[in-house]
Amino acid sequence: QERWRREISLLANHLHRKNSWTSSSPATDGKHVYVIFADTETQAVAAWDFEGNQVWKVDLGGFESRHGQGASPIVVEGLLIVPNDQQGVSSVVALESATGNSHWKSLRSSGSASYVTPMIVEQENGLALICVSQASGVSCLDLASGRTLWQTEPLPSRTITSPVAEHGFVLATCGNAGRGEYMVFVDLNAALESNRIAFDRRQRLPYVPTPVVWESMVYLWGDSGVVSCVDLPSGKNVWTDRVPGNYSGSPVCINGHVYCISEDGIVTVIAASREFRIVGETPLGDSSHSTPAVANGHLYLRTFHNLFALKAN
Repeated sequence: QERWRREISLLANHLHRKNSWTSSSPATDGKHVYVIFADTETQAVAAWDFEGNQVWKVDLGGFESRHGQGASPIVVEGLLIVPNDQQGVSSVVALESATGNSHWKSLRSSGSASYVTPMIVEQENGLALICVSQASGVSCLDLASGRTLWQTEPLPSRTITSPVAEHGFVLATCGNAGRGEYMVFVDLNAALESNRIAFDRRQRLPYVPTPVVWESMVYLWGDSGVVSCVDLPSGKNVWTDRVPGNYSGSPVCINGHVYCISEDGIVTVIAASREFRIVGETPLGDSSHSTPAVANGHLYLRTFHNLFALKAN
């Protein structure tokens, strides 16, 4: 049941046909719910408590892009991390999650707007933030200070998929015109900065869906239903096959099964193994551009008009 609803009014700006003014996913730390809404003049970051009371709200300035804003905030160690890679003045911002006060701001190169949600990794000296954008490539920022620890060369095209870190690598992709074009395997432990990209991949890549890793295998679920399994230590292709449908949401892996929702609202499940096998298909009866979420013993599936909660056996 809906408990409360709040709105923020902004100006309308151009959107991609698959985007909306609420493409950014909320974040929560169990105390507050954090959201980002943006147009070309305002980038509003706000926090509400679980009773629907606004705790704080800040304006980071406008967001310049071709398709609107879409990257999501993350909350860690009492900080709300806001990615702000855009065509205008770009940055990554850390706000104090309790107050909205600025903790640090790391300026970035401007280029194509990024729709990538950052991720946290553990480095030698503590927690670090992995960010991805066309102009700044794959970069690692110290979580406490925002200082850039290392950074690759710029990427050749737009970044949408979020980074994935496993087995000492960060995986990041970029693409254009609905197709993934380039994927880098970045060595987190490289001795020389110039050799940080261990290898790359230039075919059968997702543009929007984020890859998922399970037991040293990377599953690349393509926008048009082309799915590949890649050996992570070597980068070699294990298999490539096709599943029905087109995809804007990302896959998730649960106990050796990979789940993904098609734009037509069909949940396809494949085995996370060295052999391609479709385990099942379940229609939800409504279109979807969303990624399944897993929490508290439930699988949550969101369509354009419905929210499903499936309890684990």
